[in-house]
Amino acid sequence: MTPSASAAESHELFEQNYNRQYFLSQEKKFRERYQNHWKRRIEIIFKMIRSLPLSGKRVLDLGSSIGTYTIEFALRGYQATGIDLSSLAVEKAQQLALEHHAEAQFRVGDITQKYHFPAGTFDLIYAGDIIEHLLPDALDQTLAHCRYWLKEGGYFVYHTVPLKYDIVFHKSPLWWLLIPFVPFPEKVFKAAVQSVYRLYDRLYFMKHGIGYIKKQESMVHCNLQTKNGFRETLKKNGFKSIQQTLVTTEPRFFYGIKKKLFSKKEDYLKDLFGVAQAS
Repeated sequence: MTPSASAAESHELFEQNYNRQYFLSQEKKFRERYQNHWKRRIEIIFKMIRSLPLSGKRVLDLGSSIGTYTIEFALRGYQATGIDLSSLAVEKAQQLALEHHAEAQFRVGDITQKYHFPAGTFDLIYAGDIIEHLLPDALDQTLAHCRYWLKEGGYFVYHTVPLKYDIVFHKSPLWWLLIPFVPFPEKVFKAAVQSVYRLYDRLYFMKHGIGYIKKQESMVHCNLQTKNGFRETLKKNGFKSIQQTLVTTEPRFFYGIKKKLFSKKEDYLKDLFGVAQAS
């Protein structure tokens, strides 16, 4: 089976941005993972997982990169398998697993393809920092395959960062326009955020000849989510959303006047964690 156009585009974006130098930088973060922002991410993920009534311990780490979470699963007694498109990432993951005495399996593979595993192989699939890299059609394909690979009633646990309105709050000065709307109800504030997002799109078009929303399709973070939007995507692909949590795990994005103003506004937060069940 050949990848769809959307999957092929996602592959091209991946190849352009994830090379040996990138994976070496990830290795440094891995070795310092209990001292950097990965520590909180790991804590949140495994706290969610501990609350699940799993029928077994077979876990797939989707887009496993250098194996951080595959190794964390293995060290906690799970039968962990990691799959990643990059042979460089898998090679590094195998080295790190051996170094940390983690009994984990890794394979190179395209997660938009179904043939990698038989139906009902896994009790849980974890998708961390992969959702935002898959264009919509490729994401739908991948979720459908996850549904196939999971046992009946199995769980899909995920983390995606950044989120849709990251550009408004963290990469442009337009967040100032939202200050007058802070006291208003959440529905009004969200409408204001959407308006500012569209304004940014128009300003970007005036400068670059292409709108930001369209340009994002060719960026490495090509499919940024909202909490409600991803819940609908899960539902469309055969999952029932059980839990969603919005936080910001990197302190450098959660400080000062913006934190004071927007800390209770979900569109300001950068990380979406969640659990869904195959229905």
